[in-house]
Amino acid sequence: MFHDGLGERRHTSGAGNQPLEVLILHEELTAVPAFEPALRERVEQLAGFQHPSFTRVRGAGKLTKGQARLIVASDRVPGVRLSEILTAAEQRLIPLEIDAALCLLRQIVPAMAALHAKAPDACHGALAPERIILTPDARAVIVEHVYGSALEQLRFSHERYWRELRIPLPLTGGLPRFDRRADVTQIGALALALILGRPLGDDEYPARIADIVEGVRAISATGLEVLPAGIRSWLSRTLQLDPRRSFLTAIEAHTELNAIAVGDEERLQAALESFLDQYRAAVPESEAALEPMSHSVAVADSPVESAARENRVPEPHADPAPSPMATPEPSAVVTESRTLFSEPSPEDPEPFPQEEQEQFASDRPAWRGRAIAAAVVLVALGTGGALAARKAMAPPPTGTLAVNSNPAGAQVIIDGNPKGATPLTLDLPPGDHVMVLSADGQSRTIPLTIAAGGQVSQFIELPTIAPAEPVAPAPIAMPAPAANPATPLVVAGWISITAPIDVQVFEAGRLLGTSQSQRIMLGVGRHELSLSNDALGYRASRVVQVTEGKVTPIAIELPKGTLALNANPWAEVWVDGEKVGETPIGNVPVSIGTHDVLFRHPQLGEQRHSVTVTLAGPARVSAEFKKP
Repeated sequence: MFHDGLGERRHTSGAGNQPLEVLILHEELTAVPAFEPALRERVEQLAGFQHPSFTRVRGAGKLTKGQARLIVASDRVPGVRLSEILTAAEQRLIPLEIDAALCLLRQIVPAMAALHAKAPDACHGALAPERIILTPDARAVIVEHVYGSALEQLRFSHERYWRELRIPLPLTGGLPRFDRRADVTQIGALALALILGRPLGDDEYPARIADIVEGVRAISATGLEVLPAGIRSWLSRTLQLDPRRSFLTAIEAHTELNAIAVGDEERLQAALESFLDQYRAAVPESEAALEPMSHSVAVADSPVESAARENRVPEPHADPAPSPMATPEPSAVVTESRTLFSEPSPEDPEPFPQEEQEQFASDRPAWRGRAIAAAVVLVALGTGGALAARKAMAPPPTGTLAVNSNPAGAQVIIDGNPKGATPLTLDLPPGDHVMVLSADGQSRTIPLTIAAGGQVSQFIELPTIAPAEPVAPAPIAMPAPAANPATPLVVAGWISITAPIDVQVFEAGRLLGTSQSQRIMLGVGRHELSLSNDALGYRASRVVQVTEGKVTPIAIELPKGTLALNANPWAEVWVDGEKVGETPIGNVPVSIGTHDVLFRHPQLGEQRHSVTVTLAGPARVSAEFKKP
């Protein structure tokens, strides 16, 4: 029904024909050993959290016994994913006015604030248009809010979380953290997409976000107009463009949004409903999705039906021969699904043999495990075996090559295949490649190594050819032996930056790349580089000598910032696992970046905080212990 970087969703029905949605997670995610335990723990933690703007998560478990496919079952919400609506609006030029965008934000932000108030140590972690459903009555419902801690176990880079999973995260030092600040950043990215009336592009986050916020204008009934200063400031603080002024929780973002005069609720609601009317008129195929769904049991779509629903023409294929694993008749599906999430009566037969069920790892009664097992087997049967081939159909992993030249416009050839002119960004399969740049009769050959999920940035200075001047005839001499034409001259090298934080690399004001790139190509010779991390206030300069065909390493040692620590009534404190004393403690020297702070009181328990230390001044952290 819907696919994204997390996995594949399927619709089924539970007890009393209750509509359910099952997310079958990609095996690439669940292959990380810590992913499943973290997911199960978060599902249990938020089992008691119920809010009208959040779908209810029923449980997590395995698809079938002995298989690695992990699924999460939730209540199904009638409506359309916000990402699909924004994409259609952009393609069909349907304007999403600022009042309609604010109407949605006035629903989403207080809902996220309620989550942060209910579970201060939890976060959604993947809030995005892909994880919001707009119902037929113009309500925004947040789905899939239990994945934050599990996604953190993947240990992706900031760039990879965005590129593969569409998850924006704060650009702090070290590995990304999935905490309440992550949710705040995702609220900001979502708000920007709504104000723009379209999804954010792959190349817009995070590199161009500050410029987009600076230049964004509101869409109104009369055209484009200046975005109100209060909304622009709120947007900058949620996106954490200045970490000194950013919101730390959705509660703070909600309080500030309420303080901005955005108009009466009736006007905002009318603008949203008007947008939906235009959407329904322009996208007829969406009308069924924006009407209340029937709660009757339905068999999952066949591949041909799914392709038609998505406006795609399926690849021609021969009808498979009948097999014992063919999709069951609808009546069989109804029989098996009627016991989902309800306790069977003593006279009811067991829906599936016990040896075919995979009990959910939870403290819930055994009947719930049997019910969810029935649900996932129903999904497996309804898909007609398509899920078993999901991994085989998945595209192979790639890496990214970003290449630019001075002057621009050089032709790029990869492994003998023309790819276009610089500046150019393209995906390449992992492994060794040969890139040839040619311009004005000159060519350069550069060997490349692309890693799966990695990025390589190359900047090549191409010499300009001065006009030939007449010269006196020279005596004829025997020419020197010619170089092998099959081996063009390599006149470049690389730098490789090792840093515990992400830094940007500039030369003469021009961005060359970041420390997340495995290596950055530069011309042979001396280079004066500027290294920076704006979020942490870090600035440094380095002079390097690049050698032809060699990699020049650059190691960065971070400067120190300070921590100020306090607790009420008092506590012992550990920073990154090292004890620093008892509160109050001032001026603890630590490197800039993100640190883990643990407060421990012998009678009142423990509190753990994540703090980002910058060069702007002391980072202050306090803990409030409540006496029983």
